[in-house]
Amino acid sequence: MRSLKINIDARGKDHPETATVVSGCAILRWKQARFKESSDLFLQALSVYKNSFGEGHARYVKLLGQYSDFQKESDLIGK
Repeated sequence: MRSLKINIDARGKDHPETATVVSGCAILRWKQARFKESSDLFLQALSVYKNSFGEGHARYVKLLGQYSDFQKESDLIGK
């Protein structure tokens, strides 16, 4: 989260590289079973990637796949 704050301060919250840090935080929160936080972070990163690159870009597609995996797992565990 410290890295995220630094990126936001330096680049802004809507910069693609900031979204990369956000997606890393989303994955970390997922592995910590902090599903609400993780979902919010995934959606934030996906929004930035979509607005910056479009839905066909590799970064967006990859993160969307990870978000799908996250959703399946969190549904199995029971959010």
